[in-house]
Amino acid sequence: MATLVMSDDLGAKIKDCLGLPKYTTEFKMNFEAGSITTIDCKFMVEETFKHEDILAELAKYRLVKIDDKAADRRKKRRMDSED
Repeated sequence: MATLVMSDDLGAKIKDCLGLPKYTTEFKMNFEAGSITTIDCKFMVEETFKHEDILAELAKYRLVKIDDKAADRRKKRRMDSED
C-alpha cells in the first residue's frame, strides 16, 4: 500500500538529512545534469543568539565560490522561474 507523504514531512526529512540549520524556514535544491547541485537555505536567527552563535552556526558549512559563468546561469534560471 502506498504511503502518503506530506511536503512538510519530506522537507523536514531532507533538511535533517542535509544537516541544515535547526530553524530553516526555506531551502531550494537545484539539480542540473552535468552541474554541481546547489542548495539555497534561509533560516531564522533566534533573538537570544549572540554574534558568536551566528558565526558558530555558519562555520558548520563550507561556502564555495562559483565562477562568473555559473553565477550568470543561476541568476538567469532564477529570473526565468519567477516569470
